[in-house]
Amino acid sequence: MRRELWDAYALFVAAYRAAAEKLRAGIRDVVFPQGSFPPPMPFVG
Repeated sequence: MRRELWDAYALFVAAYRAAAEKLRAGIRDVVFPQGSFPPPMPFVG
């Protein structure tokens, strides 16, 4: 059971990192994994 949880978490982290990388590249319509929040965007004053 622990191994399954670890594998699921690893998939979640990989999906989050891929989405965050696309967001940093300027793609604004990125979908983040369910249950996560996108990283904050830089402040533009």
